[in-house]
Amino acid sequence: MRVPNISLYSTAQYQLNSITNNLNDANEVISTQKRINAPSDDPIGLSQVLDLRFSVENLTQLEKNVDMGISWLSGSETALRSVSDQLLEAKLLTTQMANASVSASERADAVEIIDGIINQVVSLGNTQVNGSYIFSGIKTNIRSFTVDDINDPTQVTYHGNETGFAIKTSETSTLEVGRSGEAVFTEEIITVDGT
Repeated sequence: MRVPNISLYSTAQYQLNSITNNLNDANEVISTQKRINAPSDDPIGLSQVLDLRFSVENLTQLEKNVDMGISWLSGSETALRSVSDQLLEAKLLTTQMANASVSASERADAVEIIDGIINQVVSLGNTQVNGSYIFSGIKTNIRSFTVDDINDPTQVTYHGNETGFAIKTSETSTLEVGRSGEAVFTEEIITVDGT
């Protein structure tokens, strides 16, 4: 049986078109360096690529969160270490002033020093990292503490909230890196002993 020329021509044309399309697809893959250039190229592969892209973006954001958390914890540690030094200095000064041989002018000078220490501790309580107050709880845009000198004795007022600032460290977990300044710097009851 003889195959008509038109059939041979149609088959050859179909195969040439197919080869040309395959060549165009291969050239596009080489020029873009991407196997999937259109959703029709590989719908299942495209969904996997989108999932991977989302995972990479999520990991990048988590890395930024962890870096920010490290900055916050470092800032908190530095501030609290300085507060501890200030409180130690105040304790030493008050112990010295408890001596009966200390004059009234020395005690007046000590009061000025203690006022300076209070202002320094308040300043440390208002520590900022990247423009955010680290001891204001989740109200990071609000100054943590203010000093009211009108009252006698001077009052320090806390303006943040009680909820600690947390960062997302994984899909399902968070880590608290900021604290409530009220919890860190204040006490409900202060006992004054004989000294």
